[in-house]
Parts: sequence; C-alpha cells; structure tokens
Amino acid sequence: MRSMPDSFHRIVKKKDAEKPFGEWNWVEIIAKNGKITYIVNGIQVNEGETPSVTKGKILVQSEGAGIYYRKIEIAELN
Repeated sequence: MRSMPDSFHRIVKKKDAEKPFGEWNWVEIIAKNGKITYIVNGIQVNEGETPSVTKGKILVQSEGAGIYYRKIEIAELN
C-alpha cells in the first residue's frame, strides 16, 4: 500500500523486537528496488513499497528520549 506524502504519517510496526532497556539493539534497513525492509535484532518488524521519497539525506532520530548510536555502516547493494 502506498502512502500519500503528508506532513505526518505513522506506521505501526508488525512486531516488538527491541532488547530490554540498557542493552544494544541491532537494526538493519534495506532499501532496494522500491521496497524498504526494517529489521530489528534479526526480526523483520516492518516493510513498505513505492516510497514517496526516493533520494535525499539519511536521517537517524530518537522519539522523545536520549539515544546513542554506534557502528553505523552504510553499504550499497548490488
């Protein structure tokens, strides 16, 4: 299903896969051929197709709380 561009859009995740508070989570985001897959700790928690935005900056954010990031890697898919 394609979402129309708007100033706000919320997607509900399919599963909870986060580790307990204080432990590091591992996140993998794959964007290929118009499909985006979001994986947390080896579990697919969301996916989408035909995004309204297909190029631009990559943003990493927190929602209402402090957050730390480490070992961010970006790789081009073949």
